[in-house]
Amino acid sequence: MSARQQALATEELLENILLLLPISDILIRAPLVSKTWRATVEGLPRLQQALFFMPVKGKPLRLFDTGWAEDEKNIHAYTVSANPWFHSIYDWA
Repeated sequence: MSARQQALATEELLENILLLLPISDILIRAPLVSKTWRATVEGLPRLQQALFFMPVKGKPLRLFDTGWAEDEKNIHAYTVSANPWFHSIYDWA
């Protein structure tokens, strides 16, 4: 096995590379490359979260009429999950 093949066979490295791709490439093209890539896309939680197939762990945010907050007592709030791609754009906790 060549050095390139060994590097791409490393699950963590492949995961980090795939997370840099657009969602459509992760969802459609990456699983077609090989059985290993398909298993990586289907099996790793961070990739599943990037594809919106699994929720992102953490405190749920609530959307109020006035904006975002973490108030559990307000009955006029909608619970939402933060988009994993927003974490790279905005500095959300």
